[in-house]
Amino acid sequence: MAGRPTRPLLVLALLLAIGAVAADEDGPGSEWRLGRAALLSFKGGLKKQGSYGRLANWRKGTDPCVDKWSGVSCLIDGQLGVTSLDLSYHSLRGTVADGVSLAAELQELNLNGNRLSGTLPPHFGKLSNLRVLQMNDNKIESLSGVEKLESLEELAMPGNMLQGEIPAFVFGMTQLTRLDLSQNGLNGTLPEGLCKLRELKTLSLGQNLLSGSLPPCIGQMPKLKHALLSYNTFSGPVPAFFGASETLTHLDLGNNELEGEVPPSLTARKGMKLLNLQYNPKLKTGGVHKQELKPGQNSFGRSQDV
Repeated sequence: MAGRPTRPLLVLALLLAIGAVAADEDGPGSEWRLGRAALLSFKGGLKKQGSYGRLANWRKGTDPCVDKWSGVSCLIDGQLGVTSLDLSYHSLRGTVADGVSLAAELQELNLNGNRLSGTLPPHFGKLSNLRVLQMNDNKIESLSGVEKLESLEELAMPGNMLQGEIPAFVFGMTQLTRLDLSQNGLNGTLPEGLCKLRELKTLSLGQNLLSGSLPPCIGQMPKLKHALLSYNTFSGPVPAFFGASETLTHLDLGNNELEGEVPPSLTARKGMKLLNLQYNPKLKTGGVHKQELKPGQNSFGRSQDV
């Protein structure tokens, strides 16, 4: 009989202990929801060089949203946690750790201007809400890992170490509005499958090793504004379909191996802000090389420059 009064106290103590674990800022519920574990995993894949010190406030026991971790943006009122990560031009080195895929609510990832190398992690495709991926000027060697990003609208990886043909899965990412793979080592031809990207506004593939003729269906892409294809080895005539496009404003075909005559429909087209046909030795331009160019706009390989 004397021991019975202690049972309620034991139950109360147990409930308090459970509540303490649930409320603990280091508890797994908070960690996964706010993406803390994902970000710490990403940090763990970096080398302690360059501007690594800018991530000094990325510490276990703190909150990426409440404590305003460097480069992190959050939407916590809607309980989404980490939605954007901008670590551009931090001189970061190392690889992209697989744990970053745990940041399930991430919508924008900007890693431009670093020295990240290797390939994207195997589970990168778990970032099902990612809309914008910017990794300009790194040392990434493959697009593997991107194929399952079903919400991706912008894929920008110029100035990396991509080689071989453009993977077929890229042309199945029909939600893309911007595709920038310029300044890499990509080769092969552009397939008709490119024209499945009917939401595409910017196509930037300059400074690669692409060859062959351009698919006629490009002129039928309903939203294409910028076709930046200079410094490749595209051959054959300048397709007349570019002149038939109702949306195209910037066309850069300079430094290729195009031949024949420039279609009159292209040079006469209204609304064209840039037409660059320079340095195609076999092309009969009729004196037209560049049209409606302002000083300082001689060439470009980045879609954001126009």
